[in-house]
Amino acid sequence: MIEVTHEVNKCIGCGSCAAIEPKHWAMKGDKSHLKNSKSDGNGNFISKLKDEDYNEILESAQTCPVDCIKIKK
Repeated sequence: MIEVTHEVNKCIGCGSCAAIEPKHWAMKGDKSHLKNSKSDGNGNFISKLKDEDYNEILESAQTCPVDCIKIKK
């Protein structure tokens, strides 16, 4: 499993993650939203994904201009 953290407060809502990877990302208002994620209470949303989703989620993280998507294996 991999853990993906989206630091929403840093997100500028450019939509690159949602454009690259709509399976896991969507736009909600003026911010990106990590689908099937839960808030940690500190402005971050966390989701556990299957290992086979790693390359897709990595690509979306690499397109983020403010580096607000973190991945842990």
